[in-house]
Amino acid sequence: MAKRVGQGLDNIFQRTTGALTKPPAKKKDRPARPTAAAVEEPATVATAGSTGRPRKHFERMASVSVLLADRHIVYLDRLSADVRSRSGNSIKRAEFIRAMIAALEESEIDLAAATSEDEVRRMLLQRLTA
Repeated sequence: MAKRVGQGLDNIFQRTTGALTKPPAKKKDRPARPTAAAVEEPATVATAGSTGRPRKHFERMASVSVLLADRHIVYLDRLSADVRSRSGNSIKRAEFIRAMIAALEESEIDLAAATSEDEVRRMLLQRLTA
């Protein structure tokens, strides 16, 4: 094994740049997802000197997987296309879903008594068509 100048014998597989200072966090070390009570208030807008893409969301966000039927995806895509053709603005699927959840959260519709997806749909339709 060759000696590096001033460093003695090194492991050839060892990082020498210092880029990795600690091992990656294990699953148990990751912070838990925030509860509704733990959601932070919107942060201040980034300063003019900041670089990169501007922040669109100012509260903590988490990526989740939601299983949707193909017809739901087609509906959201058509809705997005209709908005784009009428206004020139683009609204993504996730933005529609977040908006619907936010509107439901702000409404006085109580879904706590629902016991199934079909019952939630029935309760929502009953309130929306009343």
